[in-house]
Amino acid sequence: MDSEQLVSRMLELITEQELEERIRQKVESLGGLCDRDTAVLLIAHELGLDENTTALSELDQHSKSVSFSAAVLSVLSVRTFSRDDGSPGMVANLLVGDESGTARVVLWDELAELVKSGKVQVGMSYVFSGSVREGRGGLEVHIGRWGNITPLSRPINPLFEPAPLSSLRAGMEVDVLARVVSLAPPRAFSRKDGTEGVMREAMLADESGCLRAVLWGQAAHMQLHRGDVLEIRRARVREGRGSPELHLDASTPIMVSDKTVQWQPTITPLSELEVGGMCCVQGVVSGLGDMRTFTRKDGTEGRMAEVYLSEGEVRMRLVLWDECAEIVEKLDFGDVIRVLFCHVREGPELSTTRLSVVECI
Repeated sequence: MDSEQLVSRMLELITEQELEERIRQKVESLGGLCDRDTAVLLIAHELGLDENTTALSELDQHSKSVSFSAAVLSVLSVRTFSRDDGSPGMVANLLVGDESGTARVVLWDELAELVKSGKVQVGMSYVFSGSVREGRGGLEVHIGRWGNITPLSRPINPLFEPAPLSSLRAGMEVDVLARVVSLAPPRAFSRKDGTEGVMREAMLADESGCLRAVLWGQAAHMQLHRGDVLEIRRARVREGRGSPELHLDASTPIMVSDKTVQWQPTITPLSELEVGGMCCVQGVVSGLGDMRTFTRKDGTEGRMAEVYLSEGEVRMRLVLWDECAEIVEKLDFGDVIRVLFCHVREGPELSTTRLSVVECI
């Protein structure tokens, strides 16, 4: 990177007036031993911009001191600890991205405090300067006493390459662009150690298909709505109930997008249902039962109702639970309804789940 390129990059960080003043001070401080080009190189190094400036995709185990521009995608953790000598320390872990890829950044002490205080925020872009180390999950850039972070005036547009949902397999870590087509309310659970947690289920869809997503902890409290389109980075894919599913937590960058995702449910004929499967069906209401309430073993109140659906010569019982049961008060014989993500039970008969959607069409 030559002197003119460095000046151009520095003007993204500081004003031209400030740059000229710093060049003048640098030349004067070195007593004539430094010309303008040398001063530019020295100031660029102070700002984390020098010949070592690199793209995240180029980081490898042979990299030592590196500088790069990137946007903060998520704050993975911030914690305090005690050193062997008893002095306190602080460490923060970030996921950052540039136009070429992503990387994990580890900030120590005063720089970690910038994250805790909110001065380093998700969505903002910075020049990072630190050293590359091998971490538990791969390469990391550590920034401490000898590194620095400088706010960047221009925004970085991180690489985003969404994979089709139909291509996902357990063990993958992928970017996803998908529409929320069903969303269950958050619910609490107890861990094996006795602590309480919270989780939420959703069905996500794109043009290739749909799959279940599980949001844990802080991610479960996101303000999401059915119909939202989500940009999800580095989502983890695990094997679920017979098919892959996404697992998202506070470390997963999730953003509601203004992009459009088209999806049409695949309707399975009532005559072709397989017991144990999850499906989307459609039929004419040919029987209606009243909604009734009951008490579960945990003391909570539930609601259920039954409807009979007909399609051609096939007639099948549909059991509606809780919120889905409320639709019976609006239904009449002859109405056509669509049921998304219902379960096929022995009989066969259909049963709604927490992710089911029942709608008149």
